[in-house]
Amino acid sequence: VEGAGGRLAGSLPLGEGWDHRFFMSGDRALVFSQANSDIVPLLESADRIMPNWSGPVTLVQEVDLSDPADMRVVRTMRIEGSYLSARAIDGTVRLVISSYPSDLPFVYPSGPAAEELALATNKTVIEQSTLEDWLPSYTLFAGEEVMEQGLVADCAQTHRPAEFAGFNTLSVATFSLEASLDPSAAAASAVIADGETVYASTERLYVATNVWVPPELIGDARLNTLEEQYSTAIHAFDITGDGAARYLASGSVDGHLLNQFSMDEFDGHLRVATTDGSPWSATNASESGISVLSIDGNSLVEVGRVGDLGRGESIYSVRFVGPTGYVVTFRQTDPLYVVDLRDPA
Repeated sequence: VEGAGGRLAGSLPLGEGWDHRFFMSGDRALVFSQANSDIVPLLESADRIMPNWSGPVTLVQEVDLSDPADMRVVRTMRIEGSYLSARAIDGTVRLVISSYPSDLPFVYPSGPAAEELALATNKTVIEQSTLEDWLPSYTLFAGEEVMEQGLVADCAQTHRPAEFAGFNTLSVATFSLEASLDPSAAAASAVIADGETVYASTERLYVATNVWVPPELIGDARLNTLEEQYSTAIHAFDITGDGAARYLASGSVDGHLLNQFSMDEFDGHLRVATTDGSPWSATNASESGISVLSIDGNSLVEVGRVGDLGRGESIYSVRFVGPTGYVVTFRQTDPLYVVDLRDPA
């Protein structure tokens, strides 16, 4: 950019993937995108790389920016699972991915008479499964050469929450913006749970999702349970320093979040703003509130709460600034609530 205008110094087609995001530092960029396993990588060796995976794939591309006229993708990492979000702090990147073991050949009973047979078959599937069937893997390429393959997180770094949260693996992988793309430099940390909304402070990363509902509840029973008991699970990771992220704890709050601004960490506590019930329903009985959570062992526990915000309304905007929370609810009017959070209890 010179003066009031700019000129195109170079461009680089990135090929496969969509919804690209990137971090840049000096002469290097890390580009994140989503793809399908049936189209990437388009290599002759693709049939021997993760042959059983048919779900979504996250791509991480390392781009050399040293010569704008000749930019190049020098390394590509292909990770089983859906890209959720990423954060960069002081040159250290945290990538959050949710992976589901979608290729286990479970069967579903066609009716009540087939339930016992389906159960026996599914137990056999589980007994014959391997670690690779459950946990996500990665493949690192330099051009079309396979450099490295393995599990995103090993057993020692894979945890389970105190309450069952589904079969997904929620992984937080760590990379450096100052070094070549290398999964061995800092192993990922994972928890067996799903994930949707990501918030991070400079010390902790939190991933939230709706609490898993048992599959035996179907139809109206499932919808009623979701509406009456809808809650949001939150999983906390330690991201201090430039090493691997470390899983800390899990917990839950009633209701649903609006977005990442509904979470905020202050003085070691997590503040969470929620509206009762499910995100797709607004009733006269709904109300919103702010819960304050603290880590106790491997659990996130509630130490304080203020409620009765916008009865019959839903949260439309949240901001936390220091010890104060600002919440706007809306249905027919749009009140602004200012909440004193100096005392977490």
